[in-house]
Amino acid sequence: MTRSTINPLTGRLIQIGGTAFNQLVFDAYDFINGELVRRESAPPIPPKKYYYNTVTLRRVLANNRRYYELINANWSIVEDYYLIPPSDRPAITYEQIMDTHKDTLINLGITLCRECFIPIASSGQLSEIEYCKDCNCRLPQSAP
Repeated sequence: MTRSTINPLTGRLIQIGGTAFNQLVFDAYDFINGELVRRESAPPIPPKKYYYNTVTLRRVLANNRRYYELINANWSIVEDYYLIPPSDRPAITYEQIMDTHKDTLINLGITLCRECFIPIASSGQLSEIEYCKDCNCRLPQSAP
């Protein structure tokens, strides 16, 4: 017969001597009279971090199995709260970046490659179409 006790963090039954039980005893609990009792010297339990799944409209607990499934499937975290699927992310264009960061780029004396967005030295005018060395080689050359 398997002996078990209740996990005080989840409320589920766990096997005495099992991995979850041993981790709880190692971290912050003592096993007294068949129950796990939190030690006074144990650090406080940190609050759980949740993310909002914009497709299912449910919360997803950070660092659990479902969270890692979504992250590995290229979902993005927006505003440190929303989980956005890959198809819902808008593509950022060169014009959008330049509208937002043009003044900063001018102050730094750089511009961005129109192809790959890598910073390159500016020739002074951001209105010129500029490409980095790698992208310039890939562009079709016009006949003179």
